[in-house]
Amino acid sequence: MAEQSVTLEPGESKVVSFEAIPTVAKTYQVTMDGLSGSFKAVAIPDIKLISLTWDATPPFEFGWRNYEVTMRNLVASSITYRLKYYMNGELLRSWNEPLAANEQKTRSFSYDFRTEGTYTLKIQAFYQEELLDEISSTVGVRAPIAPHGRIIRALVYDASKAGTAEAWIQVYPPIVYLPLNVPLVTYVDIENNGLITASFYAVLLGVQTPAISIAPGGRGNVSAPLTSRAGSFPIILYGNGQELWRDTIQVIGS
Repeated sequence: MAEQSVTLEPGESKVVSFEAIPTVAKTYQVTMDGLSGSFKAVAIPDIKLISLTWDATPPFEFGWRNYEVTMRNLVASSITYRLKYYMNGELLRSWNEPLAANEQKTRSFSYDFRTEGTYTLKIQAFYQEELLDEISSTVGVRAPIAPHGRIIRALVYDASKAGTAEAWIQVYPPIVYLPLNVPLVTYVDIENNGLITASFYAVLLGVQTPAISIAPGGRGNVSAPLTSRAGSFPIILYGNGQELWRDTIQVIGS
């Protein structure tokens, strides 16, 4: 309760002011010397855009990417805000976002990147026409990078000659002399000389090896069992399912 003492001369009037600081959004009743009135206190809208994150680490390749924006209502009452998002300055979406008292919410969206370049995503939060907060993220986009690799060497192993120098036989370069119709194991050494991690496998003497993931600049080895026979056979290297290189091996019985 507030109190003031006022002295008035006969016929004199004065304006008496009181100050109240409401802490809750509601209607307040005011009574003074038998007179009564009321005023309504409303919460001042305030919102915080906490984070803006993508589902992968840029630079991105062409295609759809998902992103999330997390927001929080900073006042103790329900308020509907207006959110807008722009990509490189172009308004792409505008929507009303109701938030309960002190509510934190995350919304997910997606965008289809179709050309190379730098993209800035900006999200703004408004109440009526007043801008309350904004957040942005700038990412790079590039065309898909094809895998690159090479076969360093290709060998077969003849277990029947284990422990001897003849157990290992190089089968690339192309003409090779092999014992025919015996079980062998083929080994292929692969180097990734591209810019991205890729899954590589080889086809050697008609047999496909398992796949191996190799980071840029790394090397790996794949192997597979086979039964040798004479003839012309392709030697092929694949990366991420794409044929990267091929040649032909001519097998002659030893």
